[in-house]
Amino acid sequence: MLCATAVHVSLLLLAALCAAETTRHVYHQPLDHFAPGGGGGTVPQTYFVNSDHFNGGPVILYSVGERGAQATDIEDSLVYDMARQTQAVVVLLEQRFYGASQPNGPDQLQFLSVEQMMGDIYRFATLANVTGDGRTRRPWVLVGGSFAGSLAAWTGHAYPALGAMVVASSAPMRLVDGYWGFDEAAAQRIPCAPALSQAVRRIDRELDSGDDMRVRTIKRLFGLSPAQSAEELAGVLTVRLAELAPSPVGPAADEEIGDFCHELSSGPPAVALARITRGLVGGPRATAECPGGDERAWLWLQCTQIGLWQTAPPVADRVRFAHRLRSRRLTVAYFDGVCRRCFPGFRPRRQEFRGFADRARRAYEGDTRSAVFSVGELDPWRPLAVGGAWVIAGAAHAQDLQLNDEEAPP
Repeated sequence: MLCATAVHVSLLLLAALCAAETTRHVYHQPLDHFAPGGGGGTVPQTYFVNSDHFNGGPVILYSVGERGAQATDIEDSLVYDMARQTQAVVVLLEQRFYGASQPNGPDQLQFLSVEQMMGDIYRFATLANVTGDGRTRRPWVLVGGSFAGSLAAWTGHAYPALGAMVVASSAPMRLVDGYWGFDEAAAQRIPCAPALSQAVRRIDRELDSGDDMRVRTIKRLFGLSPAQSAEELAGVLTVRLAELAPSPVGPAADEEIGDFCHELSSGPPAVALARITRGLVGGPRATAECPGGDERAWLWLQCTQIGLWQTAPPVADRVRFAHRLRSRRLTVAYFDGVCRRCFPGFRPRRQEFRGFADRARRAYEGDTRSAVFSVGELDPWRPLAVGGAWVIAGAAHAQDLQLNDEEAPP
């Protein structure tokens, strides 16, 4: 570390150099913002503060969304440059039940909702003293990409008294249960999409054959056990696609896509796809498994409020269905079954929450005073962006929030 080794630097310069750092803190949120006494518990919410450029400016609250946060998320993002330009302090807020605040047992998942997450942000913004000067009333800027961008926008809409500016990149603001537009965008970026479609349709035919031997053979080809369902195999087919389609535009992604297409062309497409994905399934299993950690928290939100399942296009849409990049088995009904299996007794509120989300989206349509929305030209989630969002040419998903030179939009 620079601060530990620069022994020959003057004390004044050393103090200035060592002051430029990101510090980790914990803020205890009520378990339930809407119950008397906070629901009888708290959630330890991790946050990071960087005041490298702070000189009386606003507070930029940045969220990375559905994963744990780390200090480098600040320095590697656009918010660090925003802070330099506005003399702001940056706060990176980890969302409840992600990262370090995993729920204590399945019963606590009922307190994971968009409403509770918005309550976390509002309470933090109104009560936390992140600048250390005793002032809690400063201008706030809520920044996020992907779901975190949606959360920032929803919070600004739900709590207008906060008076926060919203900067949302690649934020899905039009919620649907089944979304097949993801694959249409992926097909524009991945040149071997026709070969992938051919492989998927061939595998569907094998699974539909009713021949137990053919079904066992195709499962074994992909590294699954006979006990695993056809739907599990269908999910395996999309793993690499889900990684490549939203990846930041740049030499690294171009190389990965090129390698994928080269491998897919190295033999019959279905066999080649099996070679590519065999190592991604974790080996054969006797029963279907449910995710843990951050993935479990995101699945809960999808099941209860968000939806946005990546599905195959409907059979009735003959053209799209004929060129699908994922198995016909990946439907909303299938994902609802996953929800019932992983969260017995869960109560979906997707339609109820969608009413709020639609009202927020309509309020932001054309609003350039309190919010800035952007979306990458090549973003698979672009069709769900708010109307009037800035389209970043040549960029992928939330890429404009990244400062890595190789991954910056051209």
